Amino acid sequence: MKISTGEFNQLMQTIADGWNEGNAHKAADCFSEDAIYVEPPDKQLYRSRAELYEFFGSDNGTDLPMKMTWHHLAFSEEDQIGFG
Repeated sequence: MKISTGEFNQLMQTIADGWNEGNAHKAADCFSEDAIYVEPPDKQLYRSRAELYEFFGSDNGTDLPMKMTWHHLAFSEEDQIGFG
């Protein structure tokens, strides 16, 4: 299933909203079960939705409030590749 640029932007906003609300499920559920999330240069590497759920705070939340704001988003509808 292909998504549009608008749908990608909404998905990314949902991830940010999940972080900002301390809702790990909301953020992690935006990723596939086999997602790979990396912060270059391999500073943080998570393999799977389950690992991302833990990174986002799991059921316990995070020690400090998380704040995410996307400054730049890019998405290719043709290739279905995007980043923020």
